Amino acid sequence: MKGLNMSEVYVMEAKARAEGGKGIARRIRNEGCVPAVIYGSNKEPQKIAVTGHSLQMAIQKGGFLTQAQEIKVDGKSEKVLPREIQMDPVSDKIMHVDFLRYDPKRVVKAIVGLEMVDIDKCPGAKIGGVPSLARTDVELLCRADSIPQVLYVSMEGLDVGEAVKFSSLELPDGVEPAITGRDFTLASVLATRTSTMSEVEGGEGEEASAESEEESEE
Repeated sequence: MKGLNMSEVYVMEAKARAEGGKGIARRIRNEGCVPAVIYGSNKEPQKIAVTGHSLQMAIQKGGFLTQAQEIKVDGKSEKVLPREIQMDPVSDKIMHVDFLRYDPKRVVKAIVGLEMVDIDKCPGAKIGGVPSLARTDVELLCRADSIPQVLYVSMEGLDVGEAVKFSSLELPDGVEPAITGRDFTLASVLATRTSTMSEVEGGEGEEASAESEEESEE
């Protein structure tokens, strides 16, 4: 169970903005851009407006919050890590984005998604059980240049009712859990009526076979 696909750089276009406030932010959005800020590295925060198209392209690529990005602000390039996206609760439009100045040696907290694999090798699934993620992501500590894009959770060998714990994950070098002292469940095989019936029928079959053997010996 490994975290693969390390961060890749994606270029976005932006322009500096000197002013803030709701009115300015509304005007920026009407122009097809998204208000944002770049902060960190002991420098003054810089207000910017990111072009909506380049931002959407970066997000659609996947793993936006775990990928290093390159932003060209008025033609000047700077590497950053997306930290937070604020969404409109009604329209689901992007309202604001926070970017952290990129330092490859800085240890950061990263929320990394989980993906189940090896379902075809899961005995519980073969009798009708449902492999299910108990959580969709985990919080990790790692260097900014070593953020996994996804962690794979293997369901191989699991029967109905069995689970995969966080401690069983094979994390990449230099990556540690942000939460310690808790070995929480990542995924499990849930029981269904079909899987329960299969287990009952399997048990009855074993009993019948044992009785037949006993009768043949008498």
